[in-house]
Amino acid sequence: FVPGEAHPSFTMFRYLRHFLRLRPDVVHCHNHAPTLQAALPGRLSGARCVLSTRHSLVDPPYDYTYELMFIIISRFCNYVVGICDITCENLRHIPWAAKKKVVRVYNGTNPILRVDSSPLDSDSATQSGEPTFTLLYIGRLATVKTLDILVRAVAIAAEKLPGLRLWIVGDGITRAPLEALAVELGVTNHIRFWGLRLDTAAFFSAADALAMSSISE
Repeated sequence: FVPGEAHPSFTMFRYLRHFLRLRPDVVHCHNHAPTLQAALPGRLSGARCVLSTRHSLVDPPYDYTYELMFIIISRFCNYVVGICDITCENLRHIPWAAKKKVVRVYNGTNPILRVDSSPLDSDSATQSGEPTFTLLYIGRLATVKTLDILVRAVAIAAEKLPGLRLWIVGDGITRAPLEALAVELGVTNHIRFWGLRLDTAAFFSAADALAMSSISE
């Protein structure tokens, strides 16, 4: 419960009111908070299927109060979906979990067609003519992403791979500290911060590999 925001019980009542009006066949709750607020209203409204998807790993040691609330409410779900084996395994080991309801469903995606990335190609060139290899991160710049580890890793690898590049596409509270770290490590010629961009297909088309340094995803 966050001061200044509606108490979850009021949110549950609003969901129930909407569900009784809409009469949905399926109620899909995304992660912890929506499950607490919408799973029971979904069941009470007569939805044929109520499911919750957990994206985080739910790593031990558990926040028992947090997870116990989820486990109690998730019993009103038909399924609790984990997006990978580790998430499912951790969900099953939470005390009193309804293990048989936990299923794995990988995130679905459509193939991304390559697009013209020529405006980005010049950024991949090196003065020495070394072949380049470009790592790409796209997402919010938040503490949980631990991008400082990625920046430090690039600094180490760049000593032997002068053509290594890291493109960081996105914005957030850790951008300024990350930029300062790149300056401190002397790798500003290897790392570029692009800020918030909507034309992400061009970056996927131009980069060689996706990099993810998050501690929980």
